[in-house]
Amino acid sequence: LVAEIRCHDGGRPPLKASEVVRVQVVGRNEFQPSIQLSEKGSYKTIEETHPGGGVQIGNPLLTELGATTATAVIRVATTIDRDTLNAPGDLLHFTVTVADTEDSAGSRHSASTTVTVSVIDANDNAPRIQPPLLFQLKESEKAGALATSVHPRGAAKIAFDDADQGINARVAFRLLALSGRNGTGQRVAFPLPGRPSRWPLNVTEDGQIRATESLDREEFYEYQLTVAIVNHVASPQLSSVAELIVQVLDVNDNSPEFVFPPRRGASISISAGHRLGDEVTRIEARDRDEFSNITYTLVGGSGSAFFELDRFSGQVRLVHELSPGQHELVIRADDNVEYSRSVQTSLFINVTHYGGLGIGQLKDVHVNLSIIVGMIIVTGVVSVGLVSAIVCVRRRSQSRGSGSGSSGGGGHHGGCGGSLSSSPECDKDHCQCRASLPDPDAADP
Repeated sequence: LVAEIRCHDGGRPPLKASEVVRVQVVGRNEFQPSIQLSEKGSYKTIEETHPGGGVQIGNPLLTELGATTATAVIRVATTIDRDTLNAPGDLLHFTVTVADTEDSAGSRHSASTTVTVSVIDANDNAPRIQPPLLFQLKESEKAGALATSVHPRGAAKIAFDDADQGINARVAFRLLALSGRNGTGQRVAFPLPGRPSRWPLNVTEDGQIRATESLDREEFYEYQLTVAIVNHVASPQLSSVAELIVQVLDVNDNSPEFVFPPRRGASISISAGHRLGDEVTRIEARDRDEFSNITYTLVGGSGSAFFELDRFSGQVRLVHELSPGQHELVIRADDNVEYSRSVQTSLFINVTHYGGLGIGQLKDVHVNLSIIVGMIIVTGVVSVGLVSAIVCVRRRSQSRGSGSGSSGGGGHHGGCGGSLSSSPECDKDHCQCRASLPDPDAADP
């Protein structure tokens, strides 16, 4: 401040004087500083970042220190990962304090405010399919039937996990490949169709596994699905792949089938010489279903008084003395499971006059092939023996004639000397025979 000081006296004439004085006003620290936040107030947002980002949070903070103003900026100094932040509501709270400089009298003032920063999720985690990975579906269900998990039982959707949130955690499922394991255990890959819905199984976008047709466990008892999960609306789109198994549960949808007899009315031939208790044949049936327990029952026929049928093994045994003729057996096979199924057939047993003991079973023929084969072998052996004997006799005759010409009938050099009827020995080098046969050229004594 500049002030002019004037003074005068009361004499006559009055005298006066003036002087300009400069006054300096020394300030005192008497005002509290205040903080003015940006237009969004004390709530700021930031996307989760990685180290070195140096991202500014919000607009600068304006600070008024009396006639003095200053600005402050909050920046990211380290990694902020929302997925591991473990902060309630993904909110970070900061207390910002501003203080003035202490004056000469030791007076100092400060002000503070709270700034809340919300960490916004970034799509930096790929979704992953989680257990259970094993599902089940009953065969013969209609198209659209839903497969459910085994452990925990009954889950109707594929489970997944994504550490992101909001739009970044929205996923869709896609079936990439499908194969089935058949009754021989061989895995068969299904060719890529125009659309996966043409496969026997499909996966919906929300993770349901549904049949597109009625499944047959006897054709494929297990399916392997290659399923992808993807953040289909996030940016960037992240994905992963997993293998899932769908087991086809068996239902009793097949009746037993007879292996023997191969058809209704088939026949076998047995000998009337069988003893009581002998097995004369064996019934066999099979079932394409998984848990069948086939049993056999003799339900009728003219032969039911002569034969008995073992319920479990299918053995047909003789229980009454037989006479030649034909006997019919009516047989039923049951699978003995829930909603049991059964099938009947008939078998004719022809009792022949063939002698001998033992089982001797024939299927669908009326002549014992083993006897025929034996007869053929015996006939062949006898024929070979006769031919050999004839050849030997002819050789002896030729040798005898040769010997008579050289020795006048008395010698036996190089031949078979004497009568074969009196001497069983024969020269092996010439006759190759030791049989005692009559001499056709010898004269009657």
